[in-house]
Amino acid sequence: MKKVLVADDKDHWLVRCTVPLEKAGYETTTATTRDQAIAAYLRDNPDAVLCDLRFIDHKDETGLQIGSEIRRLEKEGSLPRRYMVLMSQSYVREDKWKPAGFDAFFDKIYFEGRSERLIRLLEGAGV
Repeated sequence: MKKVLVADDKDHWLVRCTVPLEKAGYETTTATTRDQAIAAYLRDNPDAVLCDLRFIDHKDETGLQIGSEIRRLEKEGSLPRRYMVLMSQSYVREDKWKPAGFDAFFDKIYFEGRSERLIRLLEGAGV
C-alpha cells in the first residue's frame, strides 16, 4: 500500500485530503506543524508528501519551508527522493514552489467533489 503524508494546519483540509486518498487505497499520515511533518516523514517513509502552502495557525511556518527541509534531509541522509505536491487554494508561481523541491502544485479547491484529479496526479507520478 502506498503511503501519503498530508501536512496542513486545518483539520477540515486534512479530512478533505485523507478521506478520498484512503478510499483510493492509500495509507495516510497527517501533520499540522512543520515539526510534526518532518517527524512523520522520517518515521513513516511516505511515498508522497502533500503540503499546504500557508500554515495560518503557525505564522512562522510555510509549506515551502517544509518542502525545503525534506529535500535537505533527503540529500544529507541518503534518503530516497519522494514525490511532493504543494497545495493551496490559489495558484502559486512555479518559480516559488519548484526551488523548494516540490514536484507539482495542486489547487485545493478541486477537493470539492473532484478529488480524483489529485489521485490521477499521484498515480501519474507512480505513487
